[in-house]
Amino acid sequence: MKKNPETETACLPLIEAEISRCLRLEDTGNFDIFFHLADDPASGEYSLRLPAEFKETALVIEMLLLLKPDRKVRANFLQMDCQQHGFFVPDLQSGPANQIPLIVLEPHWLINVTTLTNFDFCQRNYFLERYLLKRPNQPMMRGTFVHEVFDHIIQSTDDLPGLRRECAASLMDHALDLAFLGVSPSTLYDDAKHHLNGLFKGLKYQGVLDMNRIEEIYPERYIINPHIGLKGRIDLILKHKDGRKQAIELKTSKPWGKDAQPGHTLQVHAYHLLMMEKGEDRLAPPMVIYSGEAAKRISNGGRIPRAFWNHLFREAPFSKFDAIEMMNKRNLIVSADALMNLGFAKNPNKCRGCVGIEKGVHCSFL
Repeated sequence: MKKNPETETACLPLIEAEISRCLRLEDTGNFDIFFHLADDPASGEYSLRLPAEFKETALVIEMLLLLKPDRKVRANFLQMDCQQHGFFVPDLQSGPANQIPLIVLEPHWLINVTTLTNFDFCQRNYFLERYLLKRPNQPMMRGTFVHEVFDHIIQSTDDLPGLRRECAASLMDHALDLAFLGVSPSTLYDDAKHHLNGLFKGLKYQGVLDMNRIEEIYPERYIINPHIGLKGRIDLILKHKDGRKQAIELKTSKPWGKDAQPGHTLQVHAYHLLMMEKGEDRLAPPMVIYSGEAAKRISNGGRIPRAFWNHLFREAPFSKFDAIEMMNKRNLIVSADALMNLGFAKNPNKCRGCVGIEKGVHCSFL
């Protein structure tokens, strides 16, 4: 049977476009966007109908075109379907799981992955983090110390003497910073030791990660991808013996119930997507490892049941819908930067965290 060129569908990995118009459909509330190909503007105007999952990005496009009428919005369209008569967003329900359609606005605007977490928690906090001069403090130094030593723990899960040497070396490296803070190395060690002990025991007694099936460990890898406008430094990448790679984030806080915290899930999902777009086609579900609850239990003393250690390791299953939602947030950050415009409502539960600290005096909501 001959193929019909008018109905044959091809998936295009990347379309570089310049968006000139955005039309809201009254019947559905969805949007049509109109664009030219960036490398061939004379080819004519094309359109793309966006399903509801892209509404946040469509609203950003609408706002950028309204408030910046003298310029077009540059965008990358990833994994879109193409037929002879136009472009389409693939069916999100029935399409292939590895076909993740994305719209990346102003892709040259490289957004740090940690920025996604700050912005998702509080848009105002994003600007405070960006423009305020950050001063180191003891909790920050504790987190840095734990992260540095964790690299040794996961690579040598039974090497207790080596762990002590790694702790001493890390404390020595930060001696000057600690002196400026007025914090002694022994004080920082006492602050962090229960976290380290929890991670050491957790990796030894847990049944989530089979360390015997880990082939290679890559700590602190920096990933940048201008196609999706993201960059970041991932805590850890594990390569399993079956060829899969896995993004790992370490947090010294506690999870929320049975799941990773939403902001941490967003962060590790971003690293997972960066790895996918890098060409890694065999990936294990990303994971967040928490040391906070273990540190608390060890500090309180008493027997800790073996089953507890599994709770330090929280998988964060990833889907195309997670990727689209994450890119919506990234595009919203681009809009906030370009327009210096935020949609912010006071949230007592979130604002409470900034009350009483230096950041609070710079926020008019506090």
